[in-house]
Amino acid sequence: MNKYNTVGRRIWAGLIDGLLFLPFSLLGSFIADDRLRFFLLEFLFLVLWSIYTITLHSVYGQTLGKNVLGIKVCDVTEGRLISMKKSAIRESIWITGQLFILVVFTIKMSGMPQANAKLFESHENVAAAFTIFWSVTQLISMLMNAKKRSIEDRMGNSVVIKLPQVTTATPTEITKSTVK
Repeated sequence: MNKYNTVGRRIWAGLIDGLLFLPFSLLGSFIADDRLRFFLLEFLFLVLWSIYTITLHSVYGQTLGKNVLGIKVCDVTEGRLISMKKSAIRESIWITGQLFILVVFTIKMSGMPQANAKLFESHENVAAAFTIFWSVTQLISMLMNAKKRSIEDRMGNSVVIKLPQVTTATPTEITKSTVK
């Protein structure tokens, strides 16, 4: 078992973590006409997601998704968890991208001249483009090295590893091994 073959698990873990924040998307669809509330919801999402990922990676080495999939973020030496600072560095590009999207939304919301507002048809397109670009870039970077380290892993001096699987013995197997 190669403990670094975590690419598929990382993708699924990200989807699980995304589902945890699905209520923000659902709520956003109901209040999309109220720009201020929508902006505040988007900002709250960014803050909570950042706290969720940065804190859980530094305290436990895992988000809920990573825990379910049996993978963990640790220092590149694999001897300890990453610090809060390294965890924040790992997430910094995503956070910066999301802040940029909020700025674009703010410009759109402010009613600036059409020349500036047409820079992006909608902040949703910017968000989708950034998410796709960052995800593909991360995936390519993971496939190009033996430890499957992504750009964020390199930035945070971390690596994601599979945790050893715990196997349980049946009562019959226990009896057979103790009788011998």
